[in-house]
Amino acid sequence: MQRFALRLYFVVIVFCSCFATPAAAQTPAEFENADKFFDQALNDYDAKRYDAAIKNYSEYIKIRPKVGAGWFNRGLAYYHKAQSNPDEATYRLAAADLSEAIKLDPKTPDYWFVRGGIYSQLMAVDFERSRDQAIADFTSAIRLDPRFAAAYRERGVVYERINRNDDAFADLNTSIKFDPSNPLAFYTRAKIHGFRKNYAAARADAQAALKLAPDYEYAKIYLNYINNEELKAAQTKTATPTPKQIDLPTLPKYAASTGSGTSTAVTALTSIKDAGDGYSKTKAAYDAGNHRETVRLATETLKLIPMAGLTTQNDTDYIIYTEVLTMRARAYLAVKDVDASDDDYDKLTQTSMHTTLKHMQAGLRELQEDRSGSGAGLIMASVESSKATIYCQTAVGTALEWVEAVKKTRPNQTGPGLMAGISLMAMREMCVKAHIMHSTHTAASGALTPKDRTKAYQEAVGILDKAIQMMPRYAETYEARAKIYRRMGRADLAAADEKFALDLKQPTNPQ
Repeated sequence: MQRFALRLYFVVIVFCSCFATPAAAQTPAEFENADKFFDQALNDYDAKRYDAAIKNYSEYIKIRPKVGAGWFNRGLAYYHKAQSNPDEATYRLAAADLSEAIKLDPKTPDYWFVRGGIYSQLMAVDFERSRDQAIADFTSAIRLDPRFAAAYRERGVVYERINRNDDAFADLNTSIKFDPSNPLAFYTRAKIHGFRKNYAAARADAQAALKLAPDYEYAKIYLNYINNEELKAAQTKTATPTPKQIDLPTLPKYAASTGSGTSTAVTALTSIKDAGDGYSKTKAAYDAGNHRETVRLATETLKLIPMAGLTTQNDTDYIIYTEVLTMRARAYLAVKDVDASDDDYDKLTQTSMHTTLKHMQAGLRELQEDRSGSGAGLIMASVESSKATIYCQTAVGTALEWVEAVKKTRPNQTGPGLMAGISLMAMREMCVKAHIMHSTHTAASGALTPKDRTKAYQEAVGILDKAIQMMPRYAETYEARAKIYRRMGRADLAAADEKFALDLKQPTNPQ
């Protein structure tokens, strides 16, 4: 849900064509024409005539293909065209233009920053790859300009979206230090404070965001939510359990098999302080290809993670649990203990399904318990359903990995393949349901800020498009999308979806 908070403030960078190296075959008249195309494109861009701007920048690029500003500005035009009418293909064109600009001038931090912003939008349709690319691009912008406040802010927003709250907090602090005038940085940091139950700090940041932007509706709603949460916390204080430490016996050096088939002498680690420490040590063994050490450390780390039924007690523990369990499943596979590997993949699927369901149910509770009518319940329900979509997408990837692992190791065994396949189908269906819920919350949030209503509807459609990619013949998704199309006034698209959903529900006629 955090996508609604993402605000990129771009400045069109203009370079005079006279500074570029002229091509040998071009005449002064052609250069003059190039400048005219560029100036007209700028006028079109300022007037939000993005198609015209793209056309004129394209003419400029034909004459001056080695000038990064042409590619950069056309990429901006593509980006803003996609913002006004979200479309993955247009975002991809924008990213391609920015990549060309970076190739021509890799030392301009704005190029990296804008491409990072494009990929942060593409996280809606290509989550993991676009997430990593966005973070990498913002990092490159910061490396080139260590005081680039907007790059710290946008990287912090991405980190917050994926629950890397410590990294997000550090970036937002730095962004605010260099530019204390941006409300998004304060609002996002307020959410992290709220997640940590530091309500006084959350309130202060939400108020700071509103001081900078008095009409910032989401900050108003979140401030109301924080005030309510603080009242609840005052009534029911809960003690935080102290993490226990497990001391492991010191083991002698042994030859651990590595991924390359060689042997490496490894000194066994003697203790794990907590789950985070266990994750780091397990990851080190896993990265080194020490499969048996990975199994041992993962097993001890998993003992430190408190469980609440079939899932973890909080999101941080969930991330550690699934990462460590995945490494152990792969390590078991590497040492040919396929039954133990299957057990771990099965645990991963079960935990992911219950965690996804937990966040979906939490979203429903937020709506049911919101008696104030402020919209805070809807915002927090959207946050919960957003988490459900993020976790379930990762879980679908894990289930698919399990299916592929069984195909490679036991192509002739029906049982393991059937179990993995059923888990994959169940995870996909739950993930689709999570996307439908999240799209409903996203569309409803448009009522909170009427000026952003169209954008909220378009974002909701994008969420459902992602669900359709996972299960193209799931009628409920098309029914949900039809409802949003009707809100948008697109009766033609709504009717098409409704008809397709109806066709999917009809029994197949025997041939």
